[in-house]
Amino acid sequence: MPATKAHKSKYNAKHIIYEDGDKKTVYSGGSRAWRTNNPGNIKSRGPFPRRHGAIGSDGVNAIFPDYETGKDAMVANLHRHDYTVLSINNMIATYAPASDGNNVPAYQRYVHDQTGLDMNRIFGSLDSAEFSSVVDALESYEHSSAGETWVMKTIQATKSTNDQNFTDFKVDGAWISKSDAMDQVRQDRLDAVISGDHLRPSPGQPDFESIEEEATDEEEGEDPKHKDPDDR
Repeated sequence: MPATKAHKSKYNAKHIIYEDGDKKTVYSGGSRAWRTNNPGNIKSRGPFPRRHGAIGSDGVNAIFPDYETGKDAMVANLHRHDYTVLSINNMIATYAPASDGNNVPAYQRYVHDQTGLDMNRIFGSLDSAEFSSVVDALESYEHSSAGETWVMKTIQATKSTNDQNFTDFKVDGAWISKSDAMDQVRQDRLDAVISGDHLRPSPGQPDFESIEEEATDEEEGEDPKHKDPDDR
């Protein structure tokens, strides 16, 4: 299932975290266009991105739930009247302005070299094959190169000296120390929140205390749903 929301990591500038219910998938490295599923590098400002399926922002660009949605948004954006009435050269200068740090002449030369089109033609006059060739050239120039992805692990159980100071955490069936758990959180490998010198559940997760109680029953070979008389 596609993610329903996404955001930039608070710890790593080149990580985007996609959320689908309790599942969180990290897109790491690669190009910004790839991390955000946004091959056209559409900005997040205004209503257009949300109307076309954006589920978040990295602070500048929109984040889409998957590549197909992002590509459809890119095509819809290029069909807007603001672009179709311009020459191909002027469309590129508007689509990727110098004020955003783009080398507009180099961009224009690249599209010309890739498509062979007369760059003074009105963009809206292109047939479907010509239009697609420009879209492909724009996407190629925006550098949609892949990085790596992983699913964030969850904390299965905890140990503590009291209900506040959690000292050990079970992850993938093995116990790790608090410092190791915090390192994994900072790497976006483990789904939890660092609060000062403590590790807390992420919003929407159960409290660590309840996780600990269930884990203890399981380790003792009891049914975690079983209730002893003293528990009632």
